[in-house]
Amino acid sequence: MKRPTLNDFAWIREPMRYTQRRLSVGVTVAAHTPPPPRSALLLAVSDEYFDCEMAITSEDGLEAGLVLYHTDTTFIAIGLTADFVVITSSVMGWSNRWQVGRGDRPSGSTIWAMNRTDEGVAIGYRSNGDDQVNWIGRFTLPGLEKSVSFGPYFTNGGETELNAAIEAFHYRRVE
Repeated sequence: MKRPTLNDFAWIREPMRYTQRRLSVGVTVAAHTPPPPRSALLLAVSDEYFDCEMAITSEDGLEAGLVLYHTDTTFIAIGLTADFVVITSSVMGWSNRWQVGRGDRPSGSTIWAMNRTDEGVAIGYRSNGDDQVNWIGRFTLPGLEKSVSFGPYFTNGGETELNAAIEAFHYRRVE
């Protein structure tokens, strides 16, 4: 399988509007957009072990993050709002959604990181300009042994449409 670029990501659930260019994606998310798996999902597929990062900039009120996706009933999504780390998971239809207060209040872009090894997939984030990734955890899901679908998601529980941008996607194969 070839190394994915931002152009290889495809919408599983489209947002209200988007502009997809070679190196960036602009997103407008409608009000009252539900959480994953019904949120806007932009996914790519990889069958190798990898490290990747992407910068996501979003307006206050928008929940944005990364999803590790198998089906609508088996996935894990980790996102940020202005005040919380939000984790949404489902394994074979058994779903949970919880939020944890966050002490950091980064401004600008959030750099999302993912690392896939034989031990599972780690998901974390850091503020633009920081070197240290805040790893949320390492996860495994049924059905992801041979390949994974992954990418950003966007949820808007507010009353007005909100905007986000994805840039600076970097992908590196690891042994």
